[in-house]
Amino acid sequence: MLNEATKIKDRKRIIQMKKLGVRKWISENKFPDNIKNEIMNSIELTLKKNKDADVDKPFLILPWQTKRSVKRHLFKDTLKTVNKLKDMNEKVLTLMCDYLKPVTYIENSFVFRMGDPLDCILFIVEGTMWTYASSDHSQAGSRTLSMDIEPLGKGQFYGEELLDWASDTFTELPVSSKHVKSQTKVEAFVLMAKDLETVISRYKKYWDLVYSKNREEVALSTVRRFRTKAQQRPSSSLPRIADTNGESLPSTAGK
Repeated sequence: MLNEATKIKDRKRIIQMKKLGVRKWISENKFPDNIKNEIMNSIELTLKKNKDADVDKPFLILPWQTKRSVKRHLFKDTLKTVNKLKDMNEKVLTLMCDYLKPVTYIENSFVFRMGDPLDCILFIVEGTMWTYASSDHSQAGSRTLSMDIEPLGKGQFYGEELLDWASDTFTELPVSSKHVKSQTKVEAFVLMAKDLETVISRYKKYWDLVYSKNREEVALSTVRRFRTKAQQRPSSSLPRIADTNGESLPSTAGK
């Protein structure tokens, strides 16, 4: 009887420790009460069936409806920080969240190398990655290698260029302009190119509306920069010619 009581006590202790880890995850990600209750109900049911169940990655054992709610909470605001999505319709952003898939990268592993096909957009939820581009500089027989290194951490992303690809009728995939490598173990979610294609095909009118606006803004910005430079150009730098009265005038050659 004593051994049985000890086993029950140990079982309860193990379950409580596992629940504590899940509650910490919930707190760190600031889930609202409705999602928090869904998560804890699922975890309790799982542990009731099997006290040895691995709940270190709670997301993986949640039912699909709860997974969907979790992804929308975690990533909708992050998607809005992507410059090319800041004015996107909520329906598009929601569906993009639904298609996100969890991935894990071990320490010191390459996600992309320069020139690799960029087949997904990566969103980091835990850990640190490095992005860097290497370039050769040769002078007088000597050769130097320089690298511009930038860290990526929780809440950051890589692969925004894929959005341009999706807006150009899905031509050949773009390539990564940088190496992307995990510094630590990294937990992330990815939006695959084929899933992005599905999202856009479903909500093409919203997508085209935003991207046509973006193209107009880029074109107007280019025109403004050109006009500003032209206005700032000193008139004295232009060659001068004489008019019929002998006075010199700015030359219009080349205009």
